[in-house]
Amino acid sequence: MLLFDEVVAALGRVAERDLGLQVIRLESIVGTVDRRNGEFDRLFRPRSHRLQRRWQRIAAARRRGETMPPIDVYRIGELHFVQDGHHRVSVARAHGDATIEARVREVQTRVAATNGLTPRDLWLTHHERQFHELVPLPPAARARVELIEGWRYEQLATHVEAWAFHASHAHGRLFSRREAAQAWYQEEYKPIADFLEETG
Repeated sequence: MLLFDEVVAALGRVAERDLGLQVIRLESIVGTVDRRNGEFDRLFRPRSHRLQRRWQRIAAARRRGETMPPIDVYRIGELHFVQDGHHRVSVARAHGDATIEARVREVQTRVAATNGLTPRDLWLTHHERQFHELVPLPPAARARVELIEGWRYEQLATHVEAWAFHASHAHGRLFSRREAAQAWYQEEYKPIADFLEETG
């Protein structure tokens, strides 16, 4: 199960807004706002016998036709994180429901959250986001700089910074971050990337 605070830290919080009451897909709920990741798995199946009594009470109330209050969730991109209602989500999933009513609060992030996000992705995304904050490239260039290990983004950012220092010295003026990023991409990165693509 993904933890909300870790996802926000990796993707970079921009803004937050209340979206009110909505019907959301249960499969879009992939994490928790608190640290209950030891109690439920990513599909919200209980992992502890301690939860059994409360889970059974909610399931019995549902069978009697009692109305379940909406759950409270945070939304990041396509994903939802439960703040209140973990047991209700678990029971609804166990009964084969496709949707659930929820009070939704949306958090907008610098990097979008998509289905299939894993803890390993967060580590990589965190480093990638930091690299692009230090090396602000235009979208087309940014798409071509893709590394498979997070720590290499930090290494590459250090290389770009050193390259920009020498380039600024050679030109007799200090480059801005944006100028340095674009000059590094055009003069250093793109020719090598083009050659590697042409030669397979």
